Amino acid sequence: IMYEGSDRLGYEFGTVDEIRSVTPKDIDEAYNTLLTNSVIRINCIGEFDEEYTEKTFDKMFSGLKRSPVLLEKISPLVPEKRETRVVDEIGDFKKGDICIGYTLNGTWDGFDDDFRFYLFMSILSDSSLSKLFMNVREKKSLCYFVYASKASVNKTFIIQAGINVSDFAKARDAVLKEIDDCVNGNISDEEFIAAKKSILSNYTCNKDLMGFKHAMGLSKYLKTKDMSRFEEKISGLTKSDVMSIASKFKLDLVYFLHGKENENGTVTVKF
Repeated sequence: IMYEGSDRLGYEFGTVDEIRSVTPKDIDEAYNTLLTNSVIRINCIGEFDEEYTEKTFDKMFSGLKRSPVLLEKISPLVPEKRETRVVDEIGDFKKGDICIGYTLNGTWDGFDDDFRFYLFMSILSDSSLSKLFMNVREKKSLCYFVYASKASVNKTFIIQAGINVSDFAKARDAVLKEIDDCVNGNISDEEFIAAKKSILSNYTCNKDLMGFKHAMGLSKYLKTKDMSRFEEKISGLTKSDVMSIASKFKLDLVYFLHGKENENGTVTVKF
């Protein structure tokens, strides 16, 4: 719903019907198109003979008539000025699932804002001391689960929580309060330090993994991220940086999927 009217709408693997309609011929054509039209970058990790490796790949691709097509750089999703949308959908179950989506409402300051975005999301939802887990789930007992997920390329993030239907308004307001607190700098030292430690710990654990190295190499090549000074950048961030990035987002969507009844009977959701 957040991506309605944009080229980001839809799942990358297509719909169930589209997948079922794929034929062997379609797969063969897609594979050949990939080989001839795509920009291909091969990452080699570990100890290897660079000259031999390069010659090997040159030989593999030498028989192809390639005409790589450069894709346009993906720009952040910045919807035209529109009011916050509220969607209420009823399903055949008793509990509720609330999704609160934010989109970029300002200018993205390159790699610096990428690092600020990392920390902002970590403060919200990256550890047992994060704002959403500690304040919304543990202290207020308003949800079974709650987490924030970001789409770095689109510059959006979504907060999702499983709740009792009757707790919709309380849960929504509690989540929005945590965002507002980040915007206003109401972040405790404990939350701030725990968020940084969580990011750096994950980075340390993953930085030597082949998949992680590949992803970082691709990001550097595409100029979507600069991870060369990751630890230094994260360590140097301040609460003002969190306030800066949090204030660049606008509430775009409140989506509530829920059943008709809870333990006490029919519930009328008040937005």
